[in-house]
Amino acid sequence: MPTYRLIYFPIRARAEAIRLLLAHANVAYVDDRINRADWPKMKDQMPLKQVPVLEIDGKMKIAQTTAIMRYLAHQFGIAAKSPLEEAKVDMFGEAIQDAVFQYTAWRRVVMGFDEGNKDEKFKEVVVPIINNYGPIFEQTLTENGTGWLVGNNITWADFLAAEFFDKIITYGDPTALDAYPHVMKHNKEVLSLPNVKKYIDQRPKNTVF
Repeated sequence: MPTYRLIYFPIRARAEAIRLLLAHANVAYVDDRINRADWPKMKDQMPLKQVPVLEIDGKMKIAQTTAIMRYLAHQFGIAAKSPLEEAKVDMFGEAIQDAVFQYTAWRRVVMGFDEGNKDEKFKEVVVPIINNYGPIFEQTLTENGTGWLVGNNITWADFLAAEFFDKIITYGDPTALDAYPHVMKHNKEVLSLPNVKKYIDQRPKNTVF
């Protein structure tokens, strides 16, 4: 079994879905939550000068959330079962990454990086994102009928989607997804998986957004 070290800041952001996947797979790893003050001297050691980064056996480093999740999914049986299903998983994973980028202005206000009213910014930035992606994911889950986004089993895209939507109801509006019951059910199912729930219950309390 390879040894893994996940390098990121002590926040959820772009690494938490990876942590959820690793928890579900019951994989031991070093959760290296680096201080921002230490980042400048570490930056040049990272393949794309950014984090999250997954270090494997103390040597190989992989950057980018979706690349890391694809790799781990194949290692631990959480990947799609056919090339077509894999393409669909990629499609939903990349859609979530697009949506995460689109709500950056709201996230920065919530985290105190930018000034502004977080509730007003939520209505301005996030509500349109929900109106766009909510119906898409609701229809996908309804039509697939298995409880998961693609196929009959959980894939890495399910973790990414659950983490994305959970941030919206946790830091924004707890009723924001009420119009999308399948999305809400999916979110609850993923975050209630035994090993995932155990991780969430035990994660550092200062792990925000």
